Amino acid sequence: MTQISKKLLSPSLLISIAACLWVVALVASLALGGDDILMRMGAVGAAVLSAGLVLYAARPVSWPSGIIMPALALSAVWVAASVLWSDARAITIMMMPTFLVFPLLTIAVAALRGDNLIRFIRVAGAGGFAVIAALCVWALVQYYALPDMLVAGQVREPFANPNAYASFLNCAIFAALAVAFVAAGRVRIMAWGLIALILIAQATISSRGGLFVLIGGLAVLTVLEPRMMRAHIKPLLACIGAGVLGLLATLIFAQDGQATMFSRMANIADHPDNFILGRTAIWDAAVGIVARYPILGTGYGTFFLHYPYVRTPVDEWSGGFMAHNDYLQILIETGPVGVIVMAIILAAAVMMMARARKIGGGDMRRVVASVLFCGIGALVAHAIFDFPFYTLPIMLVLPLMMAVWVVCVSPSNVQRRSVLFGHRYADLALVVALVAGMGVWAQTMLGERALVTAERLFQQDDVNGFAAKVNEGHSIGMGMNDRSYAMAARIPMGIIVGKGSRINDAEKQALVAQADNLLTAAQRHNPFRPGHYMQQAELAVMAGAYWPSWMPDAEGLLRHALIIDPRYLPARTRLAAYLAQNKRGDEAYEVLKAGLDRVYLDRVGEAIEYYDDVLAMADKRGDGDDPLIQRGRAEQKRAQAIRARAILKAQAWQGGEKAAE
Repeated sequence: MTQISKKLLSPSLLISIAACLWVVALVASLALGGDDILMRMGAVGAAVLSAGLVLYAARPVSWPSGIIMPALALSAVWVAASVLWSDARAITIMMMPTFLVFPLLTIAVAALRGDNLIRFIRVAGAGGFAVIAALCVWALVQYYALPDMLVAGQVREPFANPNAYASFLNCAIFAALAVAFVAAGRVRIMAWGLIALILIAQATISSRGGLFVLIGGLAVLTVLEPRMMRAHIKPLLACIGAGVLGLLATLIFAQDGQATMFSRMANIADHPDNFILGRTAIWDAAVGIVARYPILGTGYGTFFLHYPYVRTPVDEWSGGFMAHNDYLQILIETGPVGVIVMAIILAAAVMMMARARKIGGGDMRRVVASVLFCGIGALVAHAIFDFPFYTLPIMLVLPLMMAVWVVCVSPSNVQRRSVLFGHRYADLALVVALVAGMGVWAQTMLGERALVTAERLFQQDDVNGFAAKVNEGHSIGMGMNDRSYAMAARIPMGIIVGKGSRINDAEKQALVAQADNLLTAAQRHNPFRPGHYMQQAELAVMAGAYWPSWMPDAEGLLRHALIIDPRYLPARTRLAAYLAQNKRGDEAYEVLKAGLDRVYLDRVGEAIEYYDDVLAMADKRGDGDDPLIQRGRAEQKRAQAIRARAILKAQAWQGGEKAAE
């Protein structure tokens, strides 16, 4: 038994298992983009378990000398401590693991030495290769075979936006370059093949920011390692050629409404306000939040709760969830201490890199350090105008790059710094990691595809097809998430509407109870999505037609949806309609009027309908001189102008297509 336990707890086996768990965490973080709370907990749990196993296998634990490791630990402690003063502790508790996995995994992997580090990187690299290759193929499949999954003509699933997709693949490019430069044989060929595939996918995703930072990172790498770049010029040019072919393919095969890198670049000239002012408008407004919380910040992950109150009419494109500048958002959420700690980490990294190049050392170590440094630098630059540090898959890949880089720039003849705790504490860390790892919850892309298809069928009024797809998504073991609960609730609601006069009261009550339970589960999984409360309010109105006791619940649910997001127009207009139907016209008018300075113009058609309704009511009441009404009238004209420009652009594009035919 002792021999078996020794084999099971051997460092080599534990490190291999830890690397596999890292791959599991990466896959889980990509399913649904980590949008579902249970999936996010599962990914973080697997990452924590991986770090715990690494620390256990590496004992007695020690790290390379330098200030980066303590600074990373301090950043984790400070973000976790922000729960204490957060305006929304539940949100901070759910969001902060996205950041915490970065310092935790970096510190854990940097503790490995020699063969143990190589073993971890080999196993994680093999799994990561498969995941990244699959993501590249998935981008091509979405663009060319499943155009209904595109958002605004761009590939984004399973990420929050195309820039996050591109930023993740940029990390993969530099990691693959490091392998291609130092490996040999089939491994080198596979690395170059992956780089070519990533560049084709990048061309298909059409992220301008991703392209800019990739070019910048490669330019810096050329300065740092000119000899290595010249030595591999042929495969580099071949990969770049593959990327160019990917660009041409999008130009040739793009369908109506699909974006290409060419159209995205042209859009900068046509609409510079969208590309440049759209972000500076967010930054200018967000400074107002800093003024209100200048010392400790609002709490990690809470930016979106405060931004609606400082948002200006100039910002008519963003969703209002991210600052599109990670450093500004960290300042808002964690105060000056959070930004100072990040600045210390970045400054220490630059100093370590400069010192390592001055001292010299093994050529391969220097090359790997240079490539990874440029990859990390590209991500740091991208964070100036996007949110990679708030994207869980990126925060799982970045620590591996960071840990290997720290080991490569640390002189091998310098004594590693040991920590105070011994084996018992390492064992305790493993137990804690095991408990955290219980949250692992795997969902598949096939299940997500079923949900996406179900959503499209629902919009097409195909109730039977919608129900079949929702059931299919659950039957394949996808696991329930907040969106799928809400979508499943539409099935009994649709039956009540379609067969209301043909089913008895007992059947109606059963269907209402089923829908109510599903929507309650959706809110439990994600209590911060206003659409769930609005859907439950619609259920209350529907049930109230048969049992009046349900009706009063609708108002409270709609008001709660507006508390979560005051700019959520569907809930505002539905609440006003409910109040008007109950002869509370003055309250309905005030509800509509209160939203005049809280309108997203990214859904311009919905905004124009809202302006038409509230301004018509204002004219009837003689409130035309009210400053808020006058501002609303100006915003109505701006929304109409935006829609007119979009129509003219579409007509011009269609005219060009006909002329080409």
